[in-house]
Amino acid sequence: MQAKLEQIELTLSELEKHLNELDINESSSRIQQLTTSLESIFDSEDPLTEQQKEVLTSINSRLIKLCKDTAEKKEQTKQELSTLVKNKKKVGIYNQLK
Repeated sequence: MQAKLEQIELTLSELEKHLNELDINESSSRIQQLTTSLESIFDSEDPLTEQQKEVLTSINSRLIKLCKDTAEKKEQTKQELSTLVKNKKKVGIYNQLK
């Protein structure tokens, strides 16, 4: 069980790295690995120790932060893209008027 938790933490670290780099394909792969690993832990009938519960709580906190950060990046990227499209339209209109 401890090895699985360590693997989850490693996968989560890799996911954080790939999301910061905006590497969507690798991020998707890591999310799938993370989901599979978490499912195997919670499907297990072995009782969790206090230490394992603390590790899972830490993982949960990291996931919550990661989701918030990802939502913020999504909104920021959306705004930047919207501004870029508006500017491109303005340049196109300007060029037509020349």
